[in-house]
Amino acid sequence: MHTKSVEFMPFTLSFFLFLSATLWLAYGLLLHDYYIMIPNGVGVVLGMAQMILYGCYCKERKKGSVENQNGNAAASGGLSSLEVESGC
Repeated sequence: MHTKSVEFMPFTLSFFLFLSATLWLAYGLLLHDYYIMIPNGVGVVLGMAQMILYGCYCKERKKGSVENQNGNAAASGGLSSLEVESGC
């Protein structure tokens, strides 16, 4: 089932993994070490793709959470008001 939701993908984790791969790539470039550059270059590209997808589907999450709160507030026992939304 495809939901197009970033509910379970924290942005801070994605960002810091991207940042880590970027720093290791820079270190590999300074040393001219291909064994460090290649895997972290791939990590930078995939991390950037992950953050772009997060940006694309972040708006979908807001729409879905508003509909969920309006439609299922009684079914969830009012717990939807206690949920903490991320900065998305």
